[in-house]
Amino acid sequence: SDQVIAGAILISLLAIVADLLLLALQVGLNRGRSTLSVA
Repeated sequence: SDQVIAGAILISLLAIVADLLLLALQVGLNRGRSTLSVA
């Protein structure tokens, strides 16, 4: 049972990290687009 709980925690952490990475990529792309449009 402990292994199952640990696995669930790892999966949830991986999902959170993936979401944060996607958000960071979107922010970076938006900043790049804004700077390009300004230039």
